Amino acid sequence: MGILIKNPVQATDITYMRIDPPRSNRVSLQEPEETSAIATHRFPKNTAEAPLLTAQLPALELGQEISGLVVRELADGRIALNLGGALIEANNPGGLVAGEALRLRVELLEPQIMLQIVAQEPTLEEETARLLRQHLPGPVAERDSLLTLQEKLTAGPDPRAGDAVQLRLEKLKSFIGNLLRSEEPIHSQRLVELVRDSGLQYEAKLFRALTDNPQSLAQVADGDLKGLLLGALKELETAALTGEPRNTILGQLNTLEGQQAVNLLAQIEGHAFQLQLPLFIGSGFATVALSIERDSQEACEPGTKKPQGYRILFLLDLENFGHTCIDTYVNANGLNVIFYVDQEGSVALLKRELPQFRDALKAMGYREVWLAARGMRQMTQDQEAKFNALAMGIPLSLNLLNVKV
Repeated sequence: MGILIKNPVQATDITYMRIDPPRSNRVSLQEPEETSAIATHRFPKNTAEAPLLTAQLPALELGQEISGLVVRELADGRIALNLGGALIEANNPGGLVAGEALRLRVELLEPQIMLQIVAQEPTLEEETARLLRQHLPGPVAERDSLLTLQEKLTAGPDPRAGDAVQLRLEKLKSFIGNLLRSEEPIHSQRLVELVRDSGLQYEAKLFRALTDNPQSLAQVADGDLKGLLLGALKELETAALTGEPRNTILGQLNTLEGQQAVNLLAQIEGHAFQLQLPLFIGSGFATVALSIERDSQEACEPGTKKPQGYRILFLLDLENFGHTCIDTYVNANGLNVIFYVDQEGSVALLKRELPQFRDALKAMGYREVWLAARGMRQMTQDQEAKFNALAMGIPLSLNLLNVKV
């Protein structure tokens, strides 16, 4: 399993780029005078005129295919294109963005070089969104939890399983038990461990180990939930074992990779990061879905800088309490929290307990604390949309439909 799938997408429209013969006075992207002069000469739609900027174009032949990369989008709507090591400036023939890889075919060499775009790979955002659409794990409340997997691993060995399978499953069960550790509250160090070792950072940890110490790759795999899930799945498939716990392991991997895709899009596009954490609530475990979004400093007045703040949303279902959404805003000055619950009795209970909770928060060091408890119907449309996205484990901006009419 992997997060990214690199299958090129064939272009549906035939698009051409035309390139001028090289000029002796080559310029760079940092010389605005020449860029401005070039920009005054416009060309027909779906064509691009591109004076040579740096290096020499590679030798080209009719019918030859060559790879190109859109390096950046320029201020006047043009693009800088890396073509076989040569950096050229071109009109954007339509819809090309920075980071997009192209496959080009040489259609004409004289009097001008003309290249046809025969294929273009989807951008990182497009591939990640496509992967997320294909592997939507469903609502958080309906997914199998780590506790469910632990119970299925404890149910007893499959008589068909060999020693290799049993060893892998035992490692996985022990690791999940260490992650859940019901006797310890969720403090900052536990939170770091959960985020670091629960699979979200697995590929990054492997890459770092490959760079720093390749001999430690096996150790990384044995110290990460995703690594252990993949290892157990491989042993089960090698032994041709179906059913449980294989199905639940596949579900956990699907959920993990969905979270990885969500957070990759968050990093690219500036959305909220999402996490799912097991929370021990005395009588058992509940899965808490949370999103973390940092304030944008761009909203500040010029010359001012407000304290860095974070909006954190929590979503969970508590037995005998109901569906619960918590909207939190925290910065260096204090903490604002609104509890939304779907049972009137739970709203009343929260309102009675809020003064004591406020005192406890101030004792922890928060100078300003504002707390409120409300019914679900009092939630704004914006809040409801954010919590719905969190419940589905998707970014707020993701369109689940990918249909062209």
